[in-house]
Amino acid sequence: MQPTKQLGKYQFKPVAKNIKLNTKKVSIILPFKNARSTLEECVQSIINQSLKDWELIAINDRSSDGSLKLVTQFAKTDNRIQIYNNKGKGIVDALNYGLTLSTADFIARMDADDRMKTERLRLQIEYLQEMQDVGLVSSKVVHIPEEGYDARGFSSYIDWMNEIKSSNEISINRFIESPLAHPSVMFRKELISKYGNYHNGDFPEDYELWLRLLDNGVKIEKVDACLLEWRDTPRRLSRNDSRYKLESFQMLKAKFVSRWISKEVPKNLSIHGWGAGDVAKQQLKHLEEYGVSLECIYDIDFKKTHDPKLQGYVLHVEEIPEPGEIFLIVLIGAHGVRKKIVSFLSKRGYCAGKNYLLMA
Repeated sequence: MQPTKQLGKYQFKPVAKNIKLNTKKVSIILPFKNARSTLEECVQSIINQSLKDWELIAINDRSSDGSLKLVTQFAKTDNRIQIYNNKGKGIVDALNYGLTLSTADFIARMDADDRMKTERLRLQIEYLQEMQDVGLVSSKVVHIPEEGYDARGFSSYIDWMNEIKSSNEISINRFIESPLAHPSVMFRKELISKYGNYHNGDFPEDYELWLRLLDNGVKIEKVDACLLEWRDTPRRLSRNDSRYKLESFQMLKAKFVSRWISKEVPKNLSIHGWGAGDVAKQQLKHLEEYGVSLECIYDIDFKKTHDPKLQGYVLHVEEIPEPGEIFLIVLIGAHGVRKKIVSFLSKRGYCAGKNYLLMA
């Protein structure tokens, strides 16, 4: 048995001698816009990769802060770095343009404010070559919040995301939040030919792609190691763009949940829900827009279950039928509460993906 190589506090198994790594390049797609303060560290982390056979496709999206000049200096001394100006506008156009320029069988994503761990590309390309049934591989991430910035909410999300690793866990939990950090993924380029590129719309482009791939049966997994340092600032696109607001996520989830239900839930089962709060009500509205009507809702709040206006529609959780009699959609977003619900349903004999679905 081969010893492990220590990299910080994370351990990685060396590549087995009988495993032949792809000698072709991996294409790293890096859109950037006014990222001068972090871009140097980002590009340097790519240059420092243990896997050297890559091409960096850097797409300049109308930068005005010296970012282009910085990347140009790197490109002068490293011909693997190629710079292009975005033909469209915004990150989606930049990503899709980068895909058209890529020459490799494998696509790695990277953001201009993040850093790769040294072994990232090697481990992910090895994973995809060993696991031929896996179409996309991600990794766990290290959260790097800006000093003085309260990022507890995002930190909690990352803790949850890092727990979701196997293809089954990713599939079951996909309707809670995005289970993948976009700049941590590597995927087979053929997926784009089969299922389409990034879509532009009033929704997060990365999450929509993951849901679309999973909806088409693509297997997604994670390397069980932190291979990306994910910087978190109040200026993040996901904190300031309308495509990342709660309603955008909810509408996107409702669309793909309705597709999942039509394929996975027996037609003779009625659909029930758990959760009667304001967020759950909003999600119910979006589900109904996509043709998913819930027969009743369960809640633990006796004020709601005994409200005359809601009588017969909002029931107490103790009235949930035996597994197999209904299909249940859990509409609770809080992580701690959700864990208690999962424990409650497990004791009742409910199985995630078979008898119920988690949605937030």
